[in-house]
Amino acid sequence: MIKRITIQGYKSFPADAPTTIDFVTTKRVAVFYGLNGAGKSAIGEVIHRNGNNQEPVALCSVHTTHNVPYQYLVYNEEFIEATFRNRDDMPGIFTIGKPEAAALEQAEALEKGAGQWRERIEQVTEQRSEREEEAKRAHTSVLEAVWPVYTDHKNGPLKEWLAGFGGSKQKVFDQLSATPFNLTEAPPTVEELITRTNDVSDRTALARSEVSVDVTGFDGIEGDALWGQAIVGSGDSTLSAQIHALGNMDWVRQGRSFLGQDSNCPFCQQNLPHDFSDELAKLFDASFETRIQQVQQRSEQYRRKVEALGQTLDNILEHEPFAKEHPDLERVWAQARLTLSENVGAMEKKCVSPGQVVSLKFSNEDLRAIQTAVAQVNDRVLQFNDRVRDRSNELTRIKNGFWARMRHDHAPALNVYKTSDETITKAIQAIDQEMGTLRKNVADAERQLVELRRSTAGTDKAVEAINQRLVSLGVDAFKITKATANQYRLTRSSGGVDNYRSLSEGEKTLITFLYFVELINGSAVADTTVPLDRKIVVIDDPISSLSHNYVYDIASIIVHDIIALEGEEGKRLKQVIVLTHSLFFHHELIHACPSHKQIEFKRVLKHTHSAVVPMAHTDLLNDYEAYWQVVKDAKAGHATPIMVANAMRGICERFFYFTRRQNDFKEGLNRIGHQDHRFSALARYLNRQSHADGENLTDFGDYDVNYYLEKFRMVFEQTNQMEHYRAMLGEEDEDTPEERAPVVAA
Repeated sequence: MIKRITIQGYKSFPADAPTTIDFVTTKRVAVFYGLNGAGKSAIGEVIHRNGNNQEPVALCSVHTTHNVPYQYLVYNEEFIEATFRNRDDMPGIFTIGKPEAAALEQAEALEKGAGQWRERIEQVTEQRSEREEEAKRAHTSVLEAVWPVYTDHKNGPLKEWLAGFGGSKQKVFDQLSATPFNLTEAPPTVEELITRTNDVSDRTALARSEVSVDVTGFDGIEGDALWGQAIVGSGDSTLSAQIHALGNMDWVRQGRSFLGQDSNCPFCQQNLPHDFSDELAKLFDASFETRIQQVQQRSEQYRRKVEALGQTLDNILEHEPFAKEHPDLERVWAQARLTLSENVGAMEKKCVSPGQVVSLKFSNEDLRAIQTAVAQVNDRVLQFNDRVRDRSNELTRIKNGFWARMRHDHAPALNVYKTSDETITKAIQAIDQEMGTLRKNVADAERQLVELRRSTAGTDKAVEAINQRLVSLGVDAFKITKATANQYRLTRSSGGVDNYRSLSEGEKTLITFLYFVELINGSAVADTTVPLDRKIVVIDDPISSLSHNYVYDIASIIVHDIIALEGEEGKRLKQVIVLTHSLFFHHELIHACPSHKQIEFKRVLKHTHSAVVPMAHTDLLNDYEAYWQVVKDAKAGHATPIMVANAMRGICERFFYFTRRQNDFKEGLNRIGHQDHRFSALARYLNRQSHADGENLTDFGDYDVNYYLEKFRMVFEQTNQMEHYRAMLGEEDEDTPEERAPVVAA
């Protein structure tokens, strides 16, 4: 059945955006009510032309549940024009006669089989739709899952590899899907990719030189046995025993330089023994001096190496960016410098006090850590040099590495989607294969049925049915007869041949509608068969020219012979849509239906453009309330000035004459006219009862809807009938309640 109609730019429907009409798919019948000119006919024409694909209306469409194709039978002016006007005959309606027993049995079997296959086609079509929806949900889910590839990197160092994606989730997904996925080889990390990208981003960058440090020779000095030995004077001197006993060898050595030419002690100024200088010289002999010089040389050598290493590393850290970026070089150098500085201090202490034993720390591990860090810096330099020398290929490698990393990071979501997509695709392929077989079976059955029906189809049955309906309606002035095997004509009761043009407007409506009813049961082509559940019927204003005597009959025919129509196998029309401007017919149609709960009600409104809104079956109870509904529509912006003026006059005529307040009404109009001279023309239009003149002035070009609404309210204010005004518009009472005037029935 039809689930949605979209209309854009056709007749009175807006052109700037589509108007969507949604149907409740659980209700087989829809009734549209709207005043003439509201846009009802446009709906029926779009269904006929776009549904049957006969000169489809641009920007309009008809959507069915599960996209099942239907035959659309539309009773409207186009149908009447094509079938009856400007011709003396009318096409025959072919219905199937009773074939022989064997053929009948064969036809029934074919019908049954085709019906079962069609039902199965609907089932698998629904299954296919469900699978497609499942595929859409899975696709939407994976698009959301991979979207961080773009959002996380669109403004970062790796944004170059997202150029051209334009914020498209689908493009990101397509790129990831096309990227090979290798479980055994880990792609580069994002941090590594950022580093490599930064290396080649400056297209003027040149290769860099490697750095080097000299850490040799430290261990030899640190391991010298001198540091662990006490350097003392010779034992040959008579002073040796006493100095050793006192433990002041280093003090004596330092004071030696203060010994003058006289024989006095430089510290206490006492006389020294006459041989003191000789004994002192023996104490500090050549061997002692040699070892002192060795200590001093070793200490100075070590200090220079430490200074040289410090200058080298400080220079590297200051000028080589990769060294500054290295996570450990500065730290290990600080640790090594502490060790080396402590050793320098110990050596200086040994130089001052050779007799003391000092302990040095071995710097091997610290220096090896420096060597390792420097080697890593050089590796980084070599990588950089390789990249800038081969910048073009490196950019390609980085790009490939970026997408490999993104593919690796989003592998779970992509793998789940791939598995789901393969499962759904296989299911859809199986459904399509089954559907192909089913459609072939249906087509074969329909071809065989065509052959069977071609020999038994005829137009007599429809003639009899139409004439019986005419008689049942009391029409005996004319009837339908066969002109040829495939054509009908009108025949007067006197026996003379007549044509459509000679009929009254009411008779034309009757004969065209009864013909349409029989067409639903049959076919305009002898060898074409369409089951009832593949037909959708649309009826546009079937009583526009009919006497009220026939309104109930037409409503009854629609309910009992169209809506409730069943074929031999219990099949019914898939959907029935009725459009009407007549409130009387609208009510009769509802009353003829067993239950209005199975009917969907809609209103067609028009202000500047047409619009369709839902409606309850109780919204319009009689003609009088229908007029008030137009006023409500105008307040909501859904009515034209002439519609409002006509509704205002209908309300005033019924209310003030029914309540016998004609004089109050006229006096109220006069009072408003004295306040606003523009109102005089509208006042004459509103007060047009039996004493009005023959002219019907309706040209209110200077008025707009708001003016009408303002003056309409003033009419009830001037006649003290605001209680009734507010009641009919559903407004809250603003004044002291008075006795509410009765609601006027049509």
